Amino acid sequence: MADLHIKTEDITLNEEAKLTDVAVRYRLPDMYAPADEEYSPWIFVEGSEGMWARYLWFDVRLGQWGAMVRSDGPGVLGVHKHRSDVLAYTVSGSWGYEEYDWEAKAGDVVQESPGTIHTLRSVNPEGFLAFFVLNGSIDWYAPDGQVALVEDVFYNIHRYETYCNTKGIPVNDELSVADLSSPAVTGAGASWSPSSLHPV
Repeated sequence: MADLHIKTEDITLNEEAKLTDVAVRYRLPDMYAPADEEYSPWIFVEGSEGMWARYLWFDVRLGQWGAMVRSDGPGVLGVHKHRSDVLAYTVSGSWGYEEYDWEAKAGDVVQESPGTIHTLRSVNPEGFLAFFVLNGSIDWYAPDGQVALVEDVFYNIHRYETYCNTKGIPVNDELSVADLSSPAVTGAGASWSPSSLHPV
């Protein structure tokens, strides 16, 4: 009778080697986002009162983007609804939502659930700085309660691209999470960069 233990071990080692090979071929590169504005500038968030955003990445496959958000004093973002979850980490200062009784301070983590409607604001005289991971789309409401704007990863790429073009600074393709020009990722070799995308 064959030694099943040896065979099982051989199969396990063989499968592990295959999985490692697959990971090497398909994995995405690690991301490093330096703090300097040459990598990604601070952009004023239109329609806000004193809010700025600095993009860290765009992932068009997940519909996700990462950004630092700040105000240098009291500030307000309009009423909006999230269609997917949001995660935020407060770096400094404090911020919250007009609809809630808590205030996020340095070190605090906030998780926002799909379907929530709220108004981000900071009443801190020194403002705040927070790291956000946003997914899906955001509905922004006009004063009459109607949806005035739907924001998603493509809208934010367009905002970033437009700012760069207006200021005469190069668009940083490293903000894209994946090198989608890789045949291992696309199978077609099609190139992708923030500057090649436009809002639908």
